[in-house]
Amino acid sequence: ETAGSYEVTSTSPTWELSGVGFYKNIWGGYFPRQVRAISIGDGRSDAKSRLYFSGNDDSYSGRGIGIYEFTYGGATWNGIVVTTTPVSVASVAVGDVYGDGRSRVYGGRSDGFLVEGSWTGATWSISNTSTNQGASLTALTMGKWPSEATTRLFLGSAAGAVLQFTWSGSTWTSMSISSETSAVNALWFGD
Repeated sequence: ETAGSYEVTSTSPTWELSGVGFYKNIWGGYFPRQVRAISIGDGRSDAKSRLYFSGNDDSYSGRGIGIYEFTYGGATWNGIVVTTTPVSVASVAVGDVYGDGRSRVYGGRSDGFLVEGSWTGATWSISNTSTNQGASLTALTMGKWPSEATTRLFLGSAAGAVLQFTWSGSTWTSMSISSETSAVNALWFGD
């Protein structure tokens, strides 16, 4: 079983997978067994879109568990580890939730915690931003309602909960949006 991030190019009106055979692995470093989620955004707040993904690996190895960042350099992809965690990261999202003009990278962990990565200019600063939600955070997205300036973070869990997190300026507030009977595996926000 081989995992990896692969480059897909549009050759309008079709899409083409490139590289050796059909696929081109964009990073030569160790890859987790499972890529759980992918997000694209300006995680460093430098006007460059980057690819972020969360992954997990075999429970016995501890390798490849965390969040990864890829930057396209014109001819090659450069990959770094944003953070490693003791448990798998099932979801990832990128954006400015604080309203301060700085994007951050968020990862929903399988132990129910939400991790936040903030680029300091030289390295990633990592913190937990929520109390344990009681179940794996399997889906993550963010957005703002058309009539508001506040970006909200939406989380879905393996227990079926959909939660909204909002930064009030000093603390996080959460609100339950719904409670389903099965896992929430994907969330999208758009108009």
